[in-house]
Amino acid sequence: MIELEVNCIQRARPEATHHGITHLGHRGFACRIPVELVILQLRGGLNAYYTLDPATLARVYLGVRREAGKCPYLQAQVGDLWTDHLLALPECRPNYRVIREGVALDSRQAVRFLVPR
Repeated sequence: MIELEVNCIQRARPEATHHGITHLGHRGFACRIPVELVILQLRGGLNAYYTLDPATLARVYLGVRREAGKCPYLQAQVGDLWTDHLLALPECRPNYRVIREGVALDSRQAVRFLVPR
């Protein structure tokens, strides 16, 4: 399993909450990946995604949340608590390359997209 850092997000609307996040990305590699693909990877145990807590620089891992009557969505989790770490990230630029290939990132894509552990 590859652990990948996320340091920007793209939302459907600027005021959107976790349900409105459409892509996760990394500014250093100018890439983003659709949330649907991230959810598939997390459910399958293929990759793990995290962001860094700005105060402690500790990794905060992302999980898939499911609420009755709503589509699954991503949110950061510290222990048993869901946090707003994702919403605090800056927006990815719209011209960032979108990775759509396959269910799992291959090592070449991972190196170019997000920073592996």
